[in-house]
Amino acid sequence: MTDYAISEKLVAAAIADRGKAHPWDRFPVAKTALVVIDMQNYFVAPDSQGGPNPAQGIVPSINRLAAAMRELGGNVIWIQNTTTNTRQAWSVRHELLSHTKAEFRLAAMEIGAEGYQLWPTLDVRP
Repeated sequence: MTDYAISEKLVAAAIADRGKAHPWDRFPVAKTALVVIDMQNYFVAPDSQGGPNPAQGIVPSINRLAAAMRELGGNVIWIQNTTTNTRQAWSVRHELLSHTKAEFRLAAMEIGAEGYQLWPTLDVRP
């Protein structure tokens, strides 16, 4: 798990704006979605180009949230980033990397490539 926590200052600001820390006592599930972004092998694997990161540590929490959302009738949406057909559209992003790293990223994130796939221990369902 990560060490991130919402600061007391932000909680106090939310209470000042809304009168309470959270806008709803219960989430309106019919209007709620859990959106999971970029939990792909390229970003999560310990040997990924991005280097070690805490992403694997949040997989159990994502799976618990997804299970609860499904059980209550909400939606779980899985977003995958790709480099397919982005060589020109994302040219500046790839120019910021060395040629070798840019070529690796472009290949690794193509639709169907190993890096594009969602991390295998995520509980992904249609």
